[in-house]
Amino acid sequence: MLWLLALLVTLVTCSPHPLDKRGLSCIGFRAAPAELPPLRIDVTDMVNANIYAGTPTLSQLPLTTWHQSGPGHTVAYRAWRTPAANNIYTINLEVQITAPLNMFINMVATSDRANGDPGLNRNSNGIADGSGTSNFPRRTFYSSLIGTIHNNVRVVFTGNWSKSYWLVGVVK
Repeated sequence: MLWLLALLVTLVTCSPHPLDKRGLSCIGFRAAPAELPPLRIDVTDMVNANIYAGTPTLSQLPLTTWHQSGPGHTVAYRAWRTPAANNIYTINLEVQITAPLNMFINMVATSDRANGDPGLNRNSNGIADGSGTSNFPRRTFYSSLIGTIHNNVRVVFTGNWSKSYWLVGVVK
């Protein structure tokens, strides 16, 4: 009997909310309101210009605010890389979101096949949590290991706004 009640609550909770194609369950992500555009930012120059052995302080590498941020939704970011060690370096991306919505981030590092470069296509992705009703941003980090054999690595990150819907009893 309890399972029937849980099923009914689940169906009632999810029925008025269209879900993205990310899943068929009610623990999903609804698409963002139409007025919030997705983002696409090329951070290649930022990564190549900022090389730090660890995580830089905000005074060493300040955050850049996305040009389409506005009241109620602010995205700030910074990107850097580590010095090469054992023919590998790490590309790092920090994203800070001040919004009631979350954002699905996909960071892609690519290079072309040429001059001994075997080509590269590395992805690092996940949900960057919004701050909810708080005015303090939530930080999320993404990183990818890159071999020094790759030349002219391009780094682009994209983001799509989404709102989480969680079942009763599930703590986020």
